[in-house]
Amino acid sequence: MLLARARRSPHHWIFPKGHIDWGETEEEAARRELREETGVIGRPLGRIGQLTFDRDGRPYEVTYYLFEYAGDTTADEEREVAWCSPADASARLPFKESRALLEKALTMAR
Repeated sequence: MLLARARRSPHHWIFPKGHIDWGETEEEAARRELREETGVIGRPLGRIGQLTFDRDGRPYEVTYYLFEYAGDTTADEEREVAWCSPADASARLPFKESRALLEKALTMAR
């Protein structure tokens, strides 16, 4: 599993995520954000699910996708990234909702 340090809370490990640019699908945005944040190129395997959270008093909904590693490129952002075993990823993820997404991803990957 690939995790990245959160930009706003760098002590948190998260799954890569971001916003959808005009004209993009959710899947295209997820692929772009994966590349921008981590420098990893991925082939989409499917939609894992959504998380909803509040930041600065505004609700956000993020859709997550499972990707198969397809190569490396240069990341646009300077973030620490970590390839983790499922157990290590679960231990690093700070929120139970993220750990639930991890479990769904592991089920999909089998």
